[in-house]
Amino acid sequence: MKIDPDVLDVLRAATVDGPALRLNGQLERKLYERVNLALHALGGVWHR
Repeated sequence: MKIDPDVLDVLRAATVDGPALRLNGQLERKLYERVNLALHALGGVWHR
């Protein structure tokens, strides 16, 4: 899977806290959906 540069930027800016990856700020809907797709492809699960 190829990950778009803006999705990579969101993931690079995230903070790792133990097993949790915390995203900084609020994402626009379309970017959120693409980040969600990438995280699911990597086996991640959202906890709001």
